[in-house]
Amino acid sequence: MIRKKERLHVFFLLYQFSFHDEADYEELFNDYFLQFTDIKPDDNNLDDFIKGEYFGTLKRKDEIDSLIENFLDKWSLSRILRIDLTILRMSVYEMLYVSEMPIKVSINEAILIAKEYSDDDSAKFINGVLGSIVIAKNIKS
Repeated sequence: MIRKKERLHVFFLLYQFSFHDEADYEELFNDYFLQFTDIKPDDNNLDDFIKGEYFGTLKRKDEIDSLIENFLDKWSLSRILRIDLTILRMSVYEMLYVSEMPIKVSINEAILIAKEYSDDDSAKFINGVLGSIVIAKNIKS
């Protein structure tokens, strides 16, 4: 499976989770693949990237949200579109915890997903927040 497609699965999974904060991560993961794809959740072909990003992002959600909130100028997490917050969470996780992922790729993919599923203003907003985090945290590829 190509990385762009895998990242979209992660995005859809995390977006779905955002409506069920107290849900079982594993159950939502399995239900997603059973209902919306032809991939079985226990399939050996299901890339570790999807599992790692989904479960890793949720495991560190509070930490990631706190970091994002530090870079919101006169905004709070509750004011961000749910779809944009999902993109930010996924990208921040990649930037901080997926060392083999170049930062530029992670940010570019976030912008592309925002343009596809949100709007151009969201893409600019996401780019600004992610860029600020990269500079402040001195994150290097």
